[in-house]
Amino acid sequence: MAELIKQNKANEAFNTAGEAIREGHMIRALQTTYATAVAVQKPRVLIEVEKNCLKEAELAGEICFYGWGAGQNRVEGPSIDCAMIAARNWGNSVVEMKPVHETVSAYIMEAAFVDLETGFTYSRQFRQSKSWKVYGKMDDNRKEDVRFQIGQSKAQRNAILKALPKWLLDKMVDRAKEGVRVKLEKYIEKNGIEAARKLALDALVKMGVKAEQVEYKYGKKYGAWDIELLVILKGDIRALTDGAESANTLFPEKTDDETEKEKEGLSSENMKPAADDDKYQGHEKQGKGKQGKLGTGF
Repeated sequence: MAELIKQNKANEAFNTAGEAIREGHMIRALQTTYATAVAVQKPRVLIEVEKNCLKEAELAGEICFYGWGAGQNRVEGPSIDCAMIAARNWGNSVVEMKPVHETVSAYIMEAAFVDLETGFTYSRQFRQSKSWKVYGKMDDNRKEDVRFQIGQSKAQRNAILKALPKWLLDKMVDRAKEGVRVKLEKYIEKNGIEAARKLALDALVKMGVKAEQVEYKYGKKYGAWDIELLVILKGDIRALTDGAESANTLFPEKTDDETEKEKEGLSSENMKPAADDDKYQGHEKQGKGKQGKLGTGF
């Protein structure tokens, strides 16, 4: 029976390939450590890839970006949704998960990006802690499932972001921010920037984030939150709402040492938060951090 199923699948693949050849397409059988596939080749056109990626990023808006860390170690970059938009429009590629290795305290996950057109393969490992905080009214088993899925998404995200051109991903984040900014400008024109600040803060408070944490992260007091900062906060709020990140990761609190230094007159923007590895929580540094501007063009 198993042999019959295997033969039927082979015949089905042969028929598909035959149809492709009759239509004038080129086919190629590809076999790597990660994938075995018969791929119909439609050559990648970078101009079209860029056009489609930017258009979709503009429509997607705040689901494409968010920031983590604080002070001089603050980093902003693409989300898993942005990475998937890029991979889908890149075309002729697959993202695969290798078998998961489980330890007492963590899952070790490995994702691979395979470019079927060029044969380029890139894999990336990610360690998902079993103690990762999961919010919401769920039982322990459900939280464990969510924790596992978050780790898988981050493994895939990191592989895609390292494999695809950084210039494309940067443009996508900028375009997504532009789309969010246009909507915010309309809201502020009608309701005022104070209403926009309050709306953002209220949403964050509901998810366990205090105003002081936002001020620490971005180095700006509540009254100085401008439209550039509000654009980034939209991405942060979406990441928290979707469960892609925890409040403590996106908005770390000051350490006692940092509080003492501030009392001595030092700005939190110039201080290095403790436990940097914990602040990044497995993310690759994709943004330009403190040196760039908030909002478009950072």
